[in-house]
Amino acid sequence: MARSEVIYFSRPGENIYREGRAFLNVGNTEVLAREIADQTHAVLREITPAVAYPGSYDETLVRSKAEREGRVVESGIVQLDGKLPAEAVVGKDIFLGFPIWWNTIPAPIAEFLAVVDLADTVIRPFCTHEGSRFGKALADIALLQPAVQIVEGLPVRGSCVTCAAQAVHNWLDGSSER
Repeated sequence: MARSEVIYFSRPGENIYREGRAFLNVGNTEVLAREIADQTHAVLREITPAVAYPGSYDETLVRSKAEREGRVVESGIVQLDGKLPAEAVVGKDIFLGFPIWWNTIPAPIAEFLAVVDLADTVIRPFCTHEGSRFGKALADIALLQPAVQIVEGLPVRGSCVTCAAQAVHNWLDGSSER
């Protein structure tokens, strides 16, 4: 079996944290992606937009909402480990991670899924959120990649990622307790 890959998009900077906001040097989804990669010995791969998101939470909200509404696409061409996604070899068993923005996947994940052929791939989704769990992200992934198999995912509150090792273990082990 080919080695699994953990492919993720994450944004450091100012984020919602519990009842307020906090500045994160490493985005919540990256923290979770690293934990999954550590526990599975999978290859860790980051999706990055050509134009980075602002460090300000409010500025990121404005941009991500405009992207979601199709008014503006500022992210440009996303890259996977410094390559265009279509040029990057992607395994047939991937963990796909993202923050939930506007109740779904952020624009860099949507763009990645729109340009990469993942037919016959098993996607094990994971996300960080602050209350919405997966929202409609799984349905949107299925729309962009109808030939993939999406298995049970792992939603983790962003403010809890640093203590999610057991939840990751349970998910990987198939345990329903999280």
